[in-house]
Amino acid sequence: MIVTVALLRAALAALNAYDWHTPLPVMVSSPTDAWARPLASTIRFGHFKTIESDDHLVPVGSLTRDPSDGPAVAALTMANPDTDPTASDIRKAPTTAQLAKSLAYAGLVDATLPVVIPTDRIDDDGLYSPIDPVMDHRYYDPDGDDHFGVWADDAWHRDTVHVLWPLHPRRAAQPAVPIRPVDWLTHLHQTETWIDPYGRAQPLRNMEIYDTCMARAWLEINADVITNDVIQHIFGTPDTALAAEPARPTPLQEAARALPDPRAWITSTPLAKALFRAYA
Repeated sequence: MIVTVALLRAALAALNAYDWHTPLPVMVSSPTDAWARPLASTIRFGHFKTIESDDHLVPVGSLTRDPSDGPAVAALTMANPDTDPTASDIRKAPTTAQLAKSLAYAGLVDATLPVVIPTDRIDDDGLYSPIDPVMDHRYYDPDGDDHFGVWADDAWHRDTVHVLWPLHPRRAAQPAVPIRPVDWLTHLHQTETWIDPYGRAQPLRNMEIYDTCMARAWLEINADVITNDVIQHIFGTPDTALAAEPARPTPLQEAARALPDPRAWITSTPLAKALFRAYA
């Protein structure tokens, strides 16, 4: 899955709602998970130019202004790229709500832009890597003696942060255009399985918290498209438009609910509620 401005914004907003007790800062890991950097809330726009690198874990490149260098991207900049973060850096790092707000402004430009994050710096070239839709909860301890860098595994190690992880090349090679399930009404009225944008099914009970946030965010962002698919399905099979199932509205009733506000309709479906319960 290629993470876009809109998808990351929605997922961060969902995570901020989940962690309503405290607005957690957002961090970004290095490719080797040896340390982490706080993200600045500034978003830069440019083109992703792939460069040669000894790092085989993630595709790396630099942000340029030349359209011929590569695809347009939105890059999240990084504070203090040449030093490990301090406790002061963590206090200054944007929260999930602040970063989501910054991404909302970026969405006014192009919500479909791929998002890239900094990973490391070599000489004067800033290196960037597309992010994987994975966010973790870890504990930040800049002075820890029992681990390398700033990460710890226990809650008593100071601050909790959200962590964005870089993308593996085989994930980056997946198609940017998602494959959508055909029978949306059936999919949205069950609560056991999530079918991702590439058509891969996985049980909700096996999904990590950020995966459930990304799944619900994807539904909300694509609510208009899903509603249109439902209507087209009804047109294609008019005999089923008024077919009723126990405790479920007819397809025609679903369409009538969806048309005025597709996003509100999507969030009211059993699948969306089940995704919310997974991290509520």
